[in-house]
Amino acid sequence: MKYLPLGSVVMTARSTHPFMIIARMFKKPGKQEYFDYRGVPYPEGNINPENIQCFDREDITEILFVGYECEIEERFQEYLSSKRGRT
Repeated sequence: MKYLPLGSVVMTARSTHPFMIIARMFKKPGKQEYFDYRGVPYPEGNINPENIQCFDREDITEILFVGYECEIEERFQEYLSSKRGRT
């Protein structure tokens, strides 16, 4: 599975508001559950911690913008892929 880069903006099934991805393979503190992504409302950002959402790729209904990709991102994608089976 290839993750969307940080900064990508998506629509999810859980909201009618766009979200910008700020984290990937996110584990909620004190929980054993992992999510593919963590996002903040776009364009507001992290102005209210209660508005941050965790979601999986299956929850994404539309990709509005794909974030910056470079060689470092490609290496990090490989790292994420190697960790995916261990979560």
